[in-house]
Amino acid sequence: MKSPNITIATFVGFTNRGAEALLRSRVSSIKKYIPGATFNVLTIYRDSCQPIDDVVYIQTFGGQREKLRSLRHLLSSAYNCFVWTLEALRYRFVGKTSHQVIKKLASSDLFISCDGDVLGEDYGLFPYLWRLYYLSIGFLLKKPVVIYAEGVGPFHSGIAKLLSRWFFNKCVYLSVRDELSYGYLKKLGINKKVDVVSDSAFLLNSSNDPAPDYKQRGEKLIGLAVSKLVTQYGFKYGNNTDSYRAFLQLMSEVVDWMITNLDATVVLIPHVVQIKRDDFETARDILDLVKNKRSVEIVNKSLNASQLKSVISNCDLIIASRMHAAIAGLASFVPVVGIAYSHKMYGVLANSGIDTVVDIKHLDWNITAVIDETLKNSPKIKKRLGESIPEMMKLAEIPAKRVAEILLSK
Repeated sequence: MKSPNITIATFVGFTNRGAEALLRSRVSSIKKYIPGATFNVLTIYRDSCQPIDDVVYIQTFGGQREKLRSLRHLLSSAYNCFVWTLEALRYRFVGKTSHQVIKKLASSDLFISCDGDVLGEDYGLFPYLWRLYYLSIGFLLKKPVVIYAEGVGPFHSGIAKLLSRWFFNKCVYLSVRDELSYGYLKKLGINKKVDVVSDSAFLLNSSNDPAPDYKQRGEKLIGLAVSKLVTQYGFKYGNNTDSYRAFLQLMSEVVDWMITNLDATVVLIPHVVQIKRDDFETARDILDLVKNKRSVEIVNKSLNASQLKSVISNCDLIIASRMHAAIAGLASFVPVVGIAYSHKMYGVLANSGIDTVVDIKHLDWNITAVIDETLKNSPKIKKRLGESIPEMMKLAEIPAKRVAEILLSK
């Protein structure tokens, strides 16, 4: 058997450390079972991508949020969609194409997903349909398509439900990372087996490079990984009608409270630094409002996912609206307080035996009580994580095993 080639669709880019964690962990996990595997990775931001052995990056069209209001960009994307689809159909029925991207995708043996939580309408209908399109190219080319440990749903619109039912029933293998996603698929009427596994990012290794030491005088070290995005999901605080400014006010007050009342050093962790979604800017905005600035540092935005995991592993507590920052904490046996704007945070913490989640719609000063209680219960939480995380890591390996079985059976 020749070394198989796998197309991964779609990957945002390395400016999103959660997406980076998904890509690296999927590639390494699959290569554990298929050492000779090579990969085509369809990516939104190819310029941000870093070299990985046996991985070739292919630039997609569309999907760059900062260009969505450009008529020229939209027309170009529509044209490319027409051409890619036409050439894929040509290859399907004639067996040849002159289009270099389609030719490369046609050489793949399998398509797998790498979307994290975009296979649903949490971010709107268009981003979901765009992701489905790239995976569906696999169907056009008569390739098996695998849903790999995704968070899927919810599905609100009629068109999303209709297309989802067709799409997921056509996939050769389905795995989701939480029970809520499983429920969304079953509610759709998906009539095939769905494995409930865990997020592949649990398998990401910490960096071998020494992590920056942010602890001062033996104080508690608390990491805060939050984003502007979360404020768009029903957050209100005080009399401020600007949800983002209100969020900054609350977070800065919580940071000052942790420094004063818990004798803590606080590190602000930018986990996504892409255009229009830059956590580094949010971190600076929070720091501007903090009074005790000497006890706060912003982590270098150039650190990769493994390096950030090393930083997170040194913390005594992580407060995160970024789910993969939370996963980095859980996988390192660090207690986590999750700020949830969708079902994904509830799902991943519940699977780890943790219930310290605050819904963004109910986020207020009471989060300080949750933080205080979580720190007091830290030994119990770490013990619980010591029992649950090894099982989560075993579950995270299952999709790679299934991919190997599918390829070996061809």
